[in-house]
Amino acid sequence: MFLGFGVGLEPWNFGVPMADHEHSVSSSLPSGEELQQIRDIQAECKAEIDAIPGPPEDIVGDLRVCRFLRARHGNVKEATEWFRSFLKWRVESGIDKLRAQVIGRSPEKFLSWWLPRANPYLPICPYAGRTDDGHVIWYVRSGMIDPVKFVEHRQTTMEQSKMSFIMILEWTMWHLDELSRKEGRMTYVIKVADMKGLGSDGRKLPIFVSEMKNFMFGMLKEFQTNYCEHDALFIVVNAPFVFRVLYAVVKLVLSKRQISKMRILGDSSQPDIQK
Repeated sequence: MFLGFGVGLEPWNFGVPMADHEHSVSSSLPSGEELQQIRDIQAECKAEIDAIPGPPEDIVGDLRVCRFLRARHGNVKEATEWFRSFLKWRVESGIDKLRAQVIGRSPEKFLSWWLPRANPYLPICPYAGRTDDGHVIWYVRSGMIDPVKFVEHRQTTMEQSKMSFIMILEWTMWHLDELSRKEGRMTYVIKVADMKGLGSDGRKLPIFVSEMKNFMFGMLKEFQTNYCEHDALFIVVNAPFVFRVLYAVVKLVLSKRQISKMRILGDSSQPDIQK
């Protein structure tokens, strides 16, 4: 089954295409053909896999490799390059030592870990429940982001903030892997970004604060490569007119696949938007 999520949602005219078969995500577990391709990728990356402590299923197992394969539209060579780069990055960054603090936590215990580390000037809830289809929901109050205060009023460095977000992704990928194996289908994240308040009350747009812009673009790169194919849909609600400015810049660093997953909507209080 392919998940397009286009029914009842009318996107604003920002040049965002509705879902198509090529860019839709599939809830099906790897097919026989995909499993053979996954085995080929794992064999090609054996040295890099052996360098990972464990190595855990959610990092090198069939379902994780399948996400790389599907992100590259079944191109084994490209998926192998992405997967190998991902494994090398893990060794170089030491991420596998850091992730021990979040892996194995229930959603409730994960949120209890996250809340003391959350920055109030970039409000995000990395687990807001699940949809009727079983996908995990992220909720981001993007319109309330204060990029100046995020950069200037902090108790940790920008690099430490980045690692906290990487831990969110580590836990999310582990949790999706657990759910997928338990429920017999691929599960994903649906991200909801509430843009209400964007650029209001003296807050600058994030793209106009260089440190924040670099932080955002760095995380988008992680989403696209090392944590590819974890999301099924990115819904923007309460998008004001000024969002056009933000989106025009962000779109430049998004892949076609990322863009295809976006749905940009208006006032979330309207019945047609709530469908």
